[in-house]
Amino acid sequence: MTIKVGLVGAGWWAHDVHAPLHQSGEGTELVGVWARDSHKAASFAAEFGVKAFESFAELLSCCDAVDFAVPPHVQAPLAIEAAQAGKALILEKPLAPDLASALRMVEAIEENHTPHIVCFTRRYNHETVDFLDDVAALAVNGDILGMQGHYVHGGLLEGGILPPSGTWRHDFHGILMDLGPHALNLAAAALGKVTKVRAQSGRFVTITAEHESGVCSQIALSGSVDVNADDFTETVFADSGIAHFDVRGQDHAECWTNIHEEFVNAVHNGTPVTVDAREALHLQAILEAARDSHESGVTELVAHY
Repeated sequence: MTIKVGLVGAGWWAHDVHAPLHQSGEGTELVGVWARDSHKAASFAAEFGVKAFESFAELLSCCDAVDFAVPPHVQAPLAIEAAQAGKALILEKPLAPDLASALRMVEAIEENHTPHIVCFTRRYNHETVDFLDDVAALAVNGDILGMQGHYVHGGLLEGGILPPSGTWRHDFHGILMDLGPHALNLAAAALGKVTKVRAQSGRFVTITAEHESGVCSQIALSGSVDVNADDFTETVFADSGIAHFDVRGQDHAECWTNIHEEFVNAVHNGTPVTVDAREALHLQAILEAARDSHESGVTELVAHY
């Protein structure tokens, strides 16, 4: 059975990434779009040949699943409503603008046994899986000593691909919420759950995280570095060698193909996904502690659930 999908959001990410997922006719069908800007939604719908819903409630009445391509503060309450309405979910990261909202979302998903997937894009690439396997092998053969990594791009510079100053990505919190999920989720997947974080800001955000193993990772984030493409690397150091992850050269299309396939299998067969809401909740707790550390100037504990 083809899954009827309603899309929330009519921005460039919805246009370039989320909507095309459902154009292949293999497992899902895009039936319509809803956005807070009705004019953008109408234009978007006309381009993709689908319905522009007048309300989120109307979208819910016409679909089996909801695909979100909106900022976290928009996604959170709507995803809870969709889960309570029995809809499957394709969720963006981070789940919500804050930990309390994310926890409410996860509770709604779990209480309603909602099939879902969280789009930590790079986790769905085979090269990322290989990196995590390499880290596991290092741990078997010796001691993990630490990790260093960065995620930088030039999207916030003048002429960059991201919207102009004043939108949510441009301050410390925006950089943390946009780039942090990728880097910190991968660090936690490699080294184990994070217990403490220290964050320092500027146009170049630095985060030091202590993991439950006692190993530390150091991550830098910025959207103001003039590079030709996203530069996202992480290196794990061990007394038995190193494991290196580099996003450059990865097939971005592979990530989204795998996200789509995993989502369809989760809906039809209950198959586990690479990143679920419970794992995304831990990432949200890391982000919250990093934000608290930025404000307090000291290391903060990460909440665990």
